[in-house]
Amino acid sequence: MAEGREALTPEGIVAEAVSLIRERGLDGLSMRTLAGRMGVTAPALYTHLSNRGELMSACAQHGYDLLGERFAAITGDSAVDTARAASVEYVRFAVDEPELFRLMLEFRPDAIDLEVPNEHRGASAVFDRMIANLARAIDDGALVPADPLDYGLALWAAVHGVATVVTMAPGLDAEALVARVVDSMLAGWGGDGDRPRSV
Repeated sequence: MAEGREALTPEGIVAEAVSLIRERGLDGLSMRTLAGRMGVTAPALYTHLSNRGELMSACAQHGYDLLGERFAAITGDSAVDTARAASVEYVRFAVDEPELFRLMLEFRPDAIDLEVPNEHRGASAVFDRMIANLARAIDDGALVPADPLDYGLALWAAVHGVATVVTMAPGLDAEALVARVVDSMLAGWGGDGDRPRSV
């Protein structure tokens, strides 16, 4: 925790804000509360972050960076295996970081075109990684040729649905549920190559 204004940095403010979100939930984060935890006044925070919206975007970026690290650590034998593993990691992340996850979903990837200015580079990076992997699965013959974006939107909607359900019902076996959902979808999309195998 910072001991005064001179110790403030954007990175430190975001780290403390993420900690506060984890402890008190997204609704428990305010500039005043954050400033109090850091031993400064709220105006001192605004010398580093122009407004609360910028702080929320930076916290969401932190979350997307964490999720991206999980995806980067996946070592699937094929694009289909990677898609399955990434889906499981997505749900695990939602369970591990429920409030940060809720904040991240206030932003969208560039690939989803809406008349709402909430596109976010972190969301785009994670989503684009998924689309590129599905394109590789198509090239490998594991999925029927189609627009990878269509596959990506359908897969994300399904996996996000599982993540939403398991955060509301913690007793469910999240990994088994997401594996069944994803395997069913991938099997239905299977091309001339190896079909997705069950887990």
